[in-house]
Amino acid sequence: MPASLRPIRQFAACLAVIGGALALTACLVSENPLLDASNARGKPLKPGQYQSCPYEDGKPADDCVALDISQEGGLYRFQPLEENEEPTLVRFRSLGAGGFLAQMRGEDDHGYWYFYAEKAKGALQMVMIDCQSLPAPLRDGLVAKGDFAIEDDGKTCVGKTLAGAENAAKAYRGVNAIKPDEVLVISKASAQ
Repeated sequence: MPASLRPIRQFAACLAVIGGALALTACLVSENPLLDASNARGKPLKPGQYQSCPYEDGKPADDCVALDISQEGGLYRFQPLEENEEPTLVRFRSLGAGGFLAQMRGEDDHGYWYFYAEKAKGALQMVMIDCQSLPAPLRDGLVAKGDFAIEDDGKTCVGKTLAGAENAAKAYRGVNAIKPDEVLVISKASAQ
């Protein structure tokens, strides 16, 4: 896994690079992108300096990472400001009401993983879509429609369609939303 994914790894140990292949557990992934320039034009962040901080059970961790976020068209580049850190490439698709489906990958990764992102309190909060946390009727329905495949004894959802990923992301918003233990908060860097 690229070191630039450290904040993501801290709050959701979902990906690991083993011999050049991704080992995937407990998350929504895809081998090919479900979001591209034609369907992901969401712009939840303006280019600039940010910090990325994992929160667990509502409490911030001590290991925030400074990021330079740039954007070209609908593709964001999250570049850690630490030396020798690889960027993470991100696309956002608006789901309405301040919510987004986010697709991430490192420049050299061979797969994509998905988050629900929401603008709240002046920041962008991101939650990794956890396959095992999805309500069983939703997950089973997405499999039956061909939107998902399930791997790793039910731990990993492999997205087959954009509609499937959107429906999974929408489970993280609203009154009956999945309440994650871990959230990544991306906020403007404070002036030094």
